Amino acid sequence: MQTGPNIDILTRIDMVRLVPGPDRTVHRREVTALLPMLGLGVEMVGELMDRLVTDASAPTPPGAPEEAGPLLAVLDGFVVSGRQTLMVLRADTRMSRSELSHLKAALDALSGVSWDLLLQGEEDAGEGAAPLRPILPGEAVVGWGLIGLSRRGASALAAWMRGRAGEVLLAGDELNDMASLLLAFRSAHRNLGTYVSTRPLAHRQPAGIPRSLRADPRTPLMTTFLALAGRPRRRPRH
Repeated sequence: MQTGPNIDILTRIDMVRLVPGPDRTVHRREVTALLPMLGLGVEMVGELMDRLVTDASAPTPPGAPEEAGPLLAVLDGFVVSGRQTLMVLRADTRMSRSELSHLKAALDALSGVSWDLLLQGEEDAGEGAAPLRPILPGEAVVGWGLIGLSRRGASALAAWMRGRAGEVLLAGDELNDMASLLLAFRSAHRNLGTYVSTRPLAHRQPAGIPRSLRADPRTPLMTTFLALAGRPRRRPRH
C-alpha cells in the first residue's frame, strides 16, 4: 500500500486544487489517499475537500462540458489569490510511486522554462527521456486528470471559457469533454508556453471495481478477484 509523501508539491507549485470527475462525484476516499502523497497535511487535505464540495456545484459556462463549471470556479479563485502557479487534479486521479517520481521531474523541469500550461502525455517515452516537451497547438492530448497552469495561462483559460467556448460550439465544433475543450483553447492561444509530460503522471480509478479493491490494482487481492470474476460458474448437479 502507498504510504508517506513522495513529493513536497507546494515547494514547486503555489496552489493545488481539486475538481470532481465528469459526473461531479466527490471521490473522498481516493482524494484523502492521494493528497498526503503530495506532502499535504491533514489540515490542507480538509480544506481542499471542503473547496471541492463547494466547487462541484458551480454552474457550467454555455457550450462547455459539464465538468468545466468546477474548473472555472477553481481558476477564478486562483487568479484572485495573486499566486503564480496552479495544479489542478481531478478527484478520481490516482498516482503510483513511479508516476509521482515522473511528476517531480516534470515540475523540476518547468522551473527552467517559461510555461503557461502543463498537460499529461498519454505515452511513455521511457527512462532517459527529457521529462517535458513542447506541444503543438493542434496536437491532441486525451487525458486531463492533471493540469498545471501559470497565472497567465489560468487567466486566459478562464476568460476563454466564459466568452469563447460558446462561440466554438456555435461554429460547429463539439466540446464533448475537457480534452476537446483544452484542445480548442490551445488552438486559439498559440502564444502560450505549453508543455506535455513524456511519461505518465497519473491515472484514473478503474470503473466497475469495488472500492475496497481500488487502492492498488496490482495487489494479490485484486488479482484473485479478477481471476474469480472471469471463471465460468459450475452448474449444480441434480
